[in-house]
Amino acid sequence: MEAIVLFARADGILNVKHTAPETLDGTGHSAKFQPEAGHASFQFHLQPDLHRNSMTSSCGQTQFTSSNARAALFIAHPGHELIVHGWLELVRPFVFVLTDGSGRTNQSRLKSTTEILNQTGAKLGCIYGRLTDRAAYAAILDREFDLFIRLAKELAEAFIAERIDYVAGDAAEGYSPTHDVCRLIIKAAVKIAYQRTGQRVANFEFPLVRPPDADRAPLHPDDIWLQLDDEAFARKLASAKGYAALTSEVLAALSRESADAYRIECLHRVDASCDTRGWNGERPFYEDHGEKQVAAGYYQRVLRYHQHIEPLAAALSCYAEKNA
Repeated sequence: MEAIVLFARADGILNVKHTAPETLDGTGHSAKFQPEAGHASFQFHLQPDLHRNSMTSSCGQTQFTSSNARAALFIAHPGHELIVHGWLELVRPFVFVLTDGSGRTNQSRLKSTTEILNQTGAKLGCIYGRLTDRAAYAAILDREFDLFIRLAKELAEAFIAERIDYVAGDAAEGYSPTHDVCRLIIKAAVKIAYQRTGQRVANFEFPLVRPPDADRAPLHPDDIWLQLDDEAFARKLASAKGYAALTSEVLAALSRESADAYRIECLHRVDASCDTRGWNGERPFYEDHGEKQVAAGYYQRVLRYHQHIEPLAAALSCYAEKNA
């Protein structure tokens, strides 16, 4: 596989050098070498700001790693943007957020996310905390397919209006049904945009449960891989630790994994025919968790894959194919 290694120069120009596989180490990292002057295959001008040299290397398609590519981020909950904080600084995507992140507390997390987006220069999308977590959960349980179809249509219309080249979002990991529904909405929106205009929006995902550095090998040729330098990594950690509503989650994540695990950011290219089952085993984690929550009196019903998520996936797919 031919890799593409990006080097940020002091003048803000990003040199792109094509390298043979032997210049990569066994983990997908680039081997240590310096680009020679004038040896770059292409040059991309990063958007001029104080974060322009925040990336040390990246492997992936040049049309997506270029600052000229127009990107979108669609996440289920406020706070998920922290996983790809360095990427936010680099590409300044349009950001869409499905819920307000209120959970059972009824306290929205949108304000903290808005502050991060303002700091990174990212732009707020038209879907921004549209549903409370309770409303989203109830809509999935009640099989309100039309609600999610409308959201997919609105997202597709935003892709078309903003001429989006690629979108990144939550991976379907079987951990949270809202995360997995977010992935389904993205998939449908990408299809709808293509059906209506012929516009191809490349689809990428990133994990929320497993650590980002677990995804370095094997590296798919279309994946976007970033390693943050010390300054960019410090800003990422500061944003995470300063996100008051996620203090316990951030501390738990940093206790499970080395902090350096989050220096890596990897966006995986998603195939159009990807499976909706993003977990190992017979059933997803959220079913086991839901049963415990019902037993504790927090919920009245258990949300299940075969009864709720799978039919929603079919409804979104059918609409995208036939009615776009």
